[in-house]
Amino acid sequence: MTAASEICADCGAALRGPYCSQCGQKRLEDHDRRLGALLMDFLAEVFEWDSRWWRSLLALVFRPGRLSRAWLEGRRTRYVKPVTLFLLANFLYFFAPGISDFDLPLRDQMNHSHFGMTSEWVDRRIAARHAADPHYTLAGYETAYDARADSIGKIIIVLHVPFLALALLLLFWRTPYYYAEHFAVALHLFAFLLLFVQIFGWTLNVLGWIIDSSVRFDLGLRLILLTTIVGYCAVALRRAYLCRWLYAVPAAGVAFAVLLATDLFVYRTVQFVVTFALT
Repeated sequence: MTAASEICADCGAALRGPYCSQCGQKRLEDHDRRLGALLMDFLAEVFEWDSRWWRSLLALVFRPGRLSRAWLEGRRTRYVKPVTLFLLANFLYFFAPGISDFDLPLRDQMNHSHFGMTSEWVDRRIAARHAADPHYTLAGYETAYDARADSIGKIIIVLHVPFLALALLLLFWRTPYYYAEHFAVALHLFAFLLLFVQIFGWTLNVLGWIIDSSVRFDLGLRLILLTTIVGYCAVALRRAYLCRWLYAVPAAGVAFAVLLATDLFVYRTVQFVVTFALT
């Protein structure tokens, strides 16, 4: 018979050292049952969590492609997982958006030429509701739509990632990576994009700029955004896929173009259809 202290309390496997070889559970000793041990475990978890987060965020922002390269090489314990970083960026955008082209009120949707259906659908809805209530107007529907569109857009913003991952799969089809691995790289790229546009927007607001969804950026601001995002993508792709600059730069341009096309023709369409259905 094996003594109780020689059996893992978590999985029941036989212990042959301080840690279980099956599940990693530490052998429980008398001092592990005291308050000091509980406090030390708590502090260890907190500082380990913080260090991984800070290490991951700093690498994401200042070392483009490092997280992706580590993931592709199978070194996945040192950094926070790609989906977790994306959720953090999305969380910040959800509660404190800076500037972006992801929040589209009704008038923006109706003014886009590729949304020929938008005006027709809205006109029909207004006419039907006006027949039942003579006081119902476009302004009333616009208020209800805009209140819902913001939250819908933040929820479905992840739609950009699968298309970006598909573009990476096609751009780097000679690499031995699966679609899921390209998806991880896409999560890193899009997480940076979300963080960057928010930080950029917050900075402009601090400097006294008046920014809202109805304002169009001048050419200078657009060039700064475009250059930074495409430049970051080029550095990230070169480091992640170990390719040459001659390929990384145009690949970054293609990746950005795919993101833009996805935003214009997929994300905006889905956002309008879902918001329209719920209002």
